[in-house]
Amino acid sequence: MTLFFKVATILIYALAFKILGVSIHSLQVSQVIQTNTISAFPFAETIGLYPTMETLVAQAVLILLIALAAIWVKKSNSLRTAE
Repeated sequence: MTLFFKVATILIYALAFKILGVSIHSLQVSQVIQTNTISAFPFAETIGLYPTMETLVAQAVLILLIALAAIWVKKSNSLRTAE
């Protein structure tokens, strides 16, 4: 069962990454927020990766939050097993 939850968690994080990129891109297309294009960056619509500063910063923050959450869970699990 733990394998299922690990795979489901990874899929949820990947979906969050894509939804965040597509949502910010939609706001840029509708001119609600500014667009600062990065010309040397690839475009991959299938994973929600758009070459703009706004989408990349938001997705980088999401990845940072996911990494911090993973570290926190790992530390709390190791403290529980040490007791």
